[in-house]
Amino acid sequence: ADLLAKTSGKRQASAAAEEAPPAGGAGLQLENLPSNIREMHYAVRGEVDQMAQAIAKQLKEEGHNYPFSEIVPCHIGNPQAVGQTPLTFHRQIVSLMTNP
Repeated sequence: ADLLAKTSGKRQASAAAEEAPPAGGAGLQLENLPSNIREMHYAVRGEVDQMAQAIAKQLKEEGHNYPFSEIVPCHIGNPQAVGQTPLTFHRQIVSLMTNP
């Protein structure tokens, strides 16, 4: 219970610090940001994914009107989906250098 109280107290202090204006009044403020930045939403599974799923469903049906027969899901940042091999060699080298 004490840990929970300490944690929520830290969150409240952190939130208050984020809302406080920077010293001297200069700096990045929410109201200074363009509206398209303030209203932006990040959705990995947004419109592109929904459209890709709909097209993939249509591709399974006979007589579809697309000049391709499959969907390659490369909009989610997964290079292995398009056949790229994982960068294991580079990861192993970096691991050896950082954890000898």
